[in-house]
Amino acid sequence: MKGKRIPVSKAKQISKQYNYDHVIVIAWNMEDGRSWWTTYGKNKDKCAFTAKVSEDLREHLMEEFYRKPIKSAIEECKSEIIEFHKDKLKE
Repeated sequence: MKGKRIPVSKAKQISKQYNYDHVIVIAWNMEDGRSWWTTYGKNKDKCAFTAKVSEDLREHLMEEFYRKPIKSAIEECKSEIIEFHKDKLKE
């Protein structure tokens, strides 16, 4: 099922209910790789700041997401290859 957009009104609701002046809501679906980010700030300056933090966070998370799985996959393949050929390596 395709994820739905999360409206700013929901982030505003969280802000009021839990007494925060900056809110970032992050949602994702691993099945299709889609994500949705909603930000809220109590005033214009806080809204701009929260949006900037969200953009920086997204860039960092996506960088880590794509870098780490590739490294761990390579290490896993190395381990499997060594294990598969360990008897031949002893000879």
